[in-house]
Amino acid sequence: MAVWRSTPGHDRHTRWKDWAIAAVAVWLGAVPLGLAVLALAYLLGTLPGLSGAPGVTHPLAALYILGYVLFFSPMLSWAGLLLALPPAWLMLRRGFAGWGSFGMLGLISGTLAGGFFDGFTPTVAGLHGLAAALAFRWILFRLSPEIFTAR
Repeated sequence: MAVWRSTPGHDRHTRWKDWAIAAVAVWLGAVPLGLAVLALAYLLGTLPGLSGAPGVTHPLAALYILGYVLFFSPMLSWAGLLLALPPAWLMLRRGFAGWGSFGMLGLISGTLAGGFFDGFTPTVAGLHGLAAALAFRWILFRLSPEIFTAR
């Protein structure tokens, strides 16, 4: 359909199993990605010129930080997921379940959830929410394509 719209009333084609699979995959899916980024940083750290203790000024510091943020993100991302699930269902019911709508919902719910936790940048949480919401919609589409297609 369109970026902002979908066919109204297609929430009746959803199954609780699909919502649960998509929610758990989005919630815990960052852990393997974080492990992969940490493994890449570790492997690159064995190259000559990049070895040594990774400090803040180390060339691979950003990879290590990204890996750890992704690895530990399920400890905080549950809040954004709980904030986003009811509006996602309502958007699907009313016909506002386009890619842009889901992305906007993820950005808003991630930013709000990031504001709940002290010391956590709402910008990073918002971007994580954006990626998580788009991944959630993609997983729902893969599990039940009839949800987002017109009949």
